[in-house]
Amino acid sequence: MIVAYSALLSHTVLPQEVIVIDNASSDASVEIARRYASARVLKQSENLGFARGINVAIQVSAGESEWSALFNPDAFSDLQWLEALLPAAIEYPTVNVFLARQIGETT
Repeated sequence: MIVAYSALLSHTVLPQEVIVIDNASSDASVEIARRYASARVLKQSENLGFARGINVAIQVSAGESEWSALFNPDAFSDLQWLEALLPAAIEYPTVNVFLARQIGETT
């Protein structure tokens, strides 16, 4: 969690908000996430899985954010990925979803 959050804050386009969904973890994830003042931590009473968890995050951010970027805590991206993606999102406002492609080693 610490590595993932630190990496996120190193991107060339910084998030306006970070929502952390804790899927009833039994480790110290919630405590670690709460160390970051900018993180909005939503602890769930059961493991919702990734898809339901991100839907919770999108629902609570609806109306507050024009766009949402979704990450698993073990996913890391190039530091410029969002900066490269935003021009397409601005140019094509009727498109609802933009995806990044994984390039390189997956180990």
